[in-house]
Amino acid sequence: MASYLSERTNSISCWSKAAIKTISCKFKNAPLPPGSLSNLYSREVRDQRYLLKQTQIHGPIFKTRMGENLAICVVGLDRCRRLIAAREHSLTPASVELKPITPNGFMREMKGETHTKYRSILIKGVRSVGAQRNRTVHERIITQALTNYAASSKSKVSPEDYIRVLDTITQSILLHLFFGAEPNSVYQKNLVRSYHKLWDPLWHYYMSDLQIEGYKEVKAQILASLQSNPSESVQQSIVGRIHEAGALDETILTNIIYMVETGRFPIFSLMRWTTKYCVDHPDLSERLAVE
Repeated sequence: MASYLSERTNSISCWSKAAIKTISCKFKNAPLPPGSLSNLYSREVRDQRYLLKQTQIHGPIFKTRMGENLAICVVGLDRCRRLIAAREHSLTPASVELKPITPNGFMREMKGETHTKYRSILIKGVRSVGAQRNRTVHERIITQALTNYAASSKSKVSPEDYIRVLDTITQSILLHLFFGAEPNSVYQKNLVRSYHKLWDPLWHYYMSDLQIEGYKEVKAQILASLQSNPSESVQQSIVGRIHEAGALDETILTNIIYMVETGRFPIFSLMRWTTKYCVDHPDLSERLAVE
């Protein structure tokens, strides 16, 4: 009961703050587009088509609420590009606040020469490795995880069980590709344990003490793997290649650590949807298997 009241109080507080911001915009003669102050986080959990339905009610530009923050939704890639081109200097990219641990912050919010420098380092590192080089290892990761899932002793498995398998596959591949962590190695297991502290189920845009602790552990493990006599997989990883080129500094390492974390969800979600379409269209999956 206490937990429920706490959640309700927090929800009302966030709505009130968003409502005050809306009123403030009116007084500043900065009118907002139509829309509701329903919390986007909870609405999307209940209905994945929530934003689509909002466009049908309010049109392609409308407002909503994300916690206590107001958000303007713009539908359509061309429309978004025009908006960014016209208002680039007054728009700030929303990203995880990394400045407490690295002065330059997240790459997506960098500008000018700083952004050019670190984007170039990352692209060169990724291109020097390539997914094809690691295909055998990654196929082994996928095969083993799916074999274990198929052999599960549970009488009934849930969709969540399958999603966890896809998450495990994704994280294993990313840790190997970026950091050279071999599947089931001590290095990989330690990274997974520390990365668990980085995962924030509420997805705050600031770093909690637990997340900073997890970041420091991951960073220390990666740097230790690069010292003295690094394994071949570490040398051939993206971080290994960047280190070899003498371009690995605090900023690029911090960005890569968080890229691996933020990359988990979109990749295993893509795998999930791919599974759905293969099941819905068996002729497609058969063709893919042959190719």
